[in-house]
Parts: sequence; structure tokens; C-alpha cells
Amino acid sequence: MIKVKKGQKVGLLIIILILASFYVFTEYIKKEVENSSSYSVAMVFRYFRGTSTGPIFEYKYYVGDTLYQGGQTVNNEDFSNYENRFFKVKYSKENPSWSEILLNQRITDSTLIKASGFSIPKKKVNRFQEE
Repeated sequence: MIKVKKGQKVGLLIIILILASFYVFTEYIKKEVENSSSYSVAMVFRYFRGTSTGPIFEYKYYVGDTLYQGGQTVNNEDFSNYENRFFKVKYSKENPSWSEILLNQRITDSTLIKASGFSIPKKKVNRFQEE
């Protein structure tokens, strides 16, 4: 049988409390976004390989003139299918920095993208191509 010292019990308890607090706060944010939501357009622009959670896509979106960033864990998605593409994002009206990107709702309407604060890059023209 393994004997646990009093100091180790306290340390373990602190770690459990921190993890539980993080979980409760994450669930609170999800509920807040769901209860007072509004929508905008977000662009996926960065990819992080998470340690145990899986890949994370980082995205940015505008609410008014303010730029916000968010991140979302995905299940082994190919980043090239999402990079520099636009998707619908749901955010909290009360705290616009709390958001959830809806990767199953791609936005291709350039008018809507521009109205959301983004500029569309011009297509590069091959100078050897006939116009």
C-alpha cells in the first residue's frame, strides 16, 4: 500500500480544485454564449498542436470595430481545409470575447465577409497568363 504524506494530500487537493474550477468556468462560458448569443464571421488563421486535447484552431472576428480572437479544439482536422477561410462564429453579447466558431458553417459570401470587418485579398494574377 502506498502511503501519502499530508503535504502530498494538500497538493493533490489543490490540483483537483484548480481543474474543477477550470471545468466549471468553461461550462459557464458555454452557457453564457448559448443564452445571449449573436453571430459574426470569423477567419481561421493559426493552428496549434495540443498536448492531450488535440489540435486547436485559432480564429479572429470583429464585433463592431473591435477585433477578438478565439481558439477551439478540433478532432484531428486537416488545417489546410480551414486555413484563411471564413466561418460563422457565435459569441456572447455580454462578453464578446467568449465565442464558439461553427466550423460546419462556412461563409463564402464576400459581401458578408467585408461587412464583418475583413478585407478579401485580391487574386494573384500570373503575369504570363493571358487576360
